[in-house]
Amino acid sequence: MIMRFRKKSGFTFVEFLLGSLIFAVIAAALYSTFASGLKVQQRANNEGLLYHQAKLNLDMIARELESAVSIDLSRSYPVFKSFETNGQGFSFLTIDQDQIKRVRYYLQNAQEVSVHKVLLGRRSQKNVVVTNINSDTALSQATLMRSEQPLSDFLGPGAGHGERQEIVLEHIDAATFQVLCAYLTATQGMTELEWKQGWDKDYLPAGVRIAMTLLPIGRDKRPVMIVKDIYIPTGFWEEAL
Repeated sequence: MIMRFRKKSGFTFVEFLLGSLIFAVIAAALYSTFASGLKVQQRANNEGLLYHQAKLNLDMIARELESAVSIDLSRSYPVFKSFETNGQGFSFLTIDQDQIKRVRYYLQNAQEVSVHKVLLGRRSQKNVVVTNINSDTALSQATLMRSEQPLSDFLGPGAGHGERQEIVLEHIDAATFQVLCAYLTATQGMTELEWKQGWDKDYLPAGVRIAMTLLPIGRDKRPVMIVKDIYIPTGFWEEAL
C-alpha cells in the first residue's frame, strides 16, 4: 500500500516579503500622488482667494475713479491738481452728497498700520489680469491705504483735519506697486495707447493702470501679480511727447 502525502500550498517567507515590498511601493506612489494633488488644490484655493479679495478691492477703486471729477482751482490754489500721482499712490476728487472730497490711495509700511479694514459693498466684473510668478526672495510688505477728506479741510489749515483712513489691501510687495497713466502715442501715423508714470495736467487722465504683486502668508505659496486697467469717462487723453 502506497501512501501519498499532499503538499500544503501557501506563501513562503520570501514571497511574503516580496508582496509586502510591492504593496509598500504602490501605497507610497498612491500617497505621493494624493498628497501632491491636495497640495496643488490648496495652493490654487489660496491663490484664488487672494485674487478674489484683490479683485473686490480693485473694483471698488475703479468705481470711485470712474466717478472722479475735475475742478479748476488754479486761481486760488495754483499748486493743487484734481488728479495727482507719484507712482506709489494717487489722489482724486469725488462728489458725495453735494460735498467735494479728496480721496487718496497710497502705500504704507505694514508695521505702521493700525486702522480698521474697509468693508466692501457690491462688486462688478472688471478687466483684471492675474499672473502667477515664482520667487524665493524675501520681499518687503506694504499695505494699500485709502484716505478720505473733505476738500475744504484739505485746503484749509491743518492738513490732517477730518481725514479718515482705511486698509484696502494687505501683503503687497512695495517694490512692484505702480500707478501708470494713459497716454496716446503716434508712431508711423498710427495712434497707440501707452502707459507711463506721472501726470502733471490740471485735468483727469482717461486711464489709470494699477499694478502690484501680492505676497501670500505661509510657506510654498506663490506671489500673485495683478494688473488693473481703469478708464475714466470724464478724463482726457494726453499725447506723450
